[in-house]
Amino acid sequence: MNSRRCSDDHDDVTGPLLLFPDTTVLINFHICSAMPLLDTLTRKRGQWTATIRQECIRKEGDLKLPQLAAAAEGVFGDPLYPDEDEHRAIRDLRALMARPGDHRDQHLGEAETVVILERRALNAVFITDDSHVQEFTHKTCITSWDLLGHGLRLGEVTEDQIRSMRATLLAQRRVHINEVKDAASFEMWLASRKR
Repeated sequence: MNSRRCSDDHDDVTGPLLLFPDTTVLINFHICSAMPLLDTLTRKRGQWTATIRQECIRKEGDLKLPQLAAAAEGVFGDPLYPDEDEHRAIRDLRALMARPGDHRDQHLGEAETVVILERRALNAVFITDDSHVQEFTHKTCITSWDLLGHGLRLGEVTEDQIRSMRATLLAQRRVHINEVKDAASFEMWLASRKR
């Protein structure tokens, strides 16, 4: 799906932290009533930052997604908070990530996550469906679909669950990866992830 995902033979996602630098994946799992599945797939290694938590709270109202933040907190627990030395680097990186017309807080969560990761030298993988984040870190980025495919290989999720999630997210126009959008490509992708 993208060139920076974990290779198909890499089955140990329990070692590194799994950092979620934006709300996209969390919203998608919540819409699909699949937060317990996300908890299973992350194996208690999922982590978020304070800004991502705040974004979830804001999205609850904006997107009419009650309990989004509480559901994510049930998976991730307490968020990571930046320290004093990291605040300026976060603002600087956010300015680099921003495009003309972006809201002043747009990309703040991604910048916060990248800075905390880099400054603290965390052993981590990014879970994001936003390819823009990949431009600002040397760490591995995988998509929610890679995570689901990994879970399929391990027997933690079924093909029917993945198909159901795809249908729900397509109906809400929340699938942006061509390999998942296109039905034939999706079935080929799904077949390649089987045990």
